[in-house]
Amino acid sequence: MRHSSATIAAVLSLPAALGSVAIASFEPPPLAFGVVRVARPGDSLTVTMDAGRIVGNNHDKVVSAVFVKPGIIRMHNPVLTAVVTIKCDAKPGTYPVGISAGNASTPAHWAKVRVPPVDEAVREQCRAKVKKLAPDPQEEQWPADRPWPQSDWDVRNFRPGDRILVTDNDDEGHDGELILVSPAFTDAPVLRGAKAVLTTNATIRCDAKPGLYAVYRYRNGRKREMYDRHVWARYRVEPARPGTGDCGTKHATPAAARTGGDRSGGNITAWAVGGALVTAAGAGGLVIVRRARLRRRSHI
Repeated sequence: MRHSSATIAAVLSLPAALGSVAIASFEPPPLAFGVVRVARPGDSLTVTMDAGRIVGNNHDKVVSAVFVKPGIIRMHNPVLTAVVTIKCDAKPGTYPVGISAGNASTPAHWAKVRVPPVDEAVREQCRAKVKKLAPDPQEEQWPADRPWPQSDWDVRNFRPGDRILVTDNDDEGHDGELILVSPAFTDAPVLRGAKAVLTTNATIRCDAKPGLYAVYRYRNGRKREMYDRHVWARYRVEPARPGTGDCGTKHATPAAARTGGDRSGGNITAWAVGGALVTAAGAGGLVIVRRARLRRRSHI
């Protein structure tokens, strides 16, 4: 009887196990550094790299003549990733894959893709798949201990009443000349700083609705002309949590006294632009100086 029960339990658990395998199979297989990967037309591959250890930087591109389009490298803590798809008309052969960094004329070597001979049925399946490919997700997940926004799509979560220390190293020499404008801010804080780094404090409105918000830079003054029409940063407001934050309190703690705290009680969260970093590219010995954050020219 115990044997029968075990058998029944195993049978009943089989669909769940198969379901787990099916879900896992949707994750595109990896295209690791230095490998030669076999892939058919329509196959998607994931390029994954450790930040700061291998050639590649946020918003660089994974390129190859065999891809439908370049893959955009984005931070998904703790790694950088990009997804690419093999062209439907790709001819059999071996194709180099590279990382295109900024204005570099020659992509840095990453791996190779070998496309085997396939019949027309496979190519037809590929065309149907490519038509339904979802747009690449743009949101990035950066480590919580990194200053931010590291890019215009470094979306982090705040609650009503949270106060944020905003740090900007994009605009050296513009002390007091720029303000940050966003619908969920209580005001338009002024960026100030005598050197390369500008800072200001922003507070999330107590009546801010949950959702994704954009931040723009405007020139300070009566006209408030837009300094740059592109989105400078994005953040998400979560639903208010009763009993926390500064919303509704009579004596909110001054922002300067709360630097370094977490945001669970409305504390300041550092919001800084990523600075220049130097990375070594493993076996190739290539050194890349990481640029200040690259901003995609896109809106919400």
